[in-house]
Amino acid sequence: LNDIKWGASQTVQVAIGQSITVVTPAAVSRYVAALGNGGKVYNLMIVDSITSPDGDIVSQRTPSMMNQFEGAEVYLPYILEGMKGVVDDSGTAEKYFRGWAYSNSICAKTGTAEVTTIDLENNAWFVMLAPKEKPEIAVVVFIPSGFSGGEASMAAREFVGWYMDQKTLRTTNP
Repeated sequence: LNDIKWGASQTVQVAIGQSITVVTPAAVSRYVAALGNGGKVYNLMIVDSITSPDGDIVSQRTPSMMNQFEGAEVYLPYILEGMKGVVDDSGTAEKYFRGWAYSNSICAKTGTAEVTTIDLENNAWFVMLAPKEKPEIAVVVFIPSGFSGGEASMAAREFVGWYMDQKTLRTTNP
């Protein structure tokens, strides 16, 4: 930090997630999940339960809310509509979702975190919520030196496609 001469350009870069902004994929997943669940920010849990070899639940953790976005009921519909635009005809990830079965059912955001002036070192971010109307799943993909956020979208698309296909299978009567 001592090497950075802070000025207006640094302030702008940090505001859009560039420069010295440091965030983990886990932190981003909590934020994206909060966008999908009405603004409730939950504490992160990696393990929600422990099951014995016999199938008995030995330990069960209950999610606990850490915070609530103020004004979520006003602002979230606009944010989600903007995220829907990322995969529609004019979006930054449109070419990766053109013709995909679930493209009308998702909200997403691409991100390209510039590390240096060399494009190949840009970190690629992609976040997605599905289904759009009542999100059940939040996916975050981070690829170091991944070039651009659109490139990271393919992994999210494959995972959410699998999830949605499985959901259809679970609700289909034999």
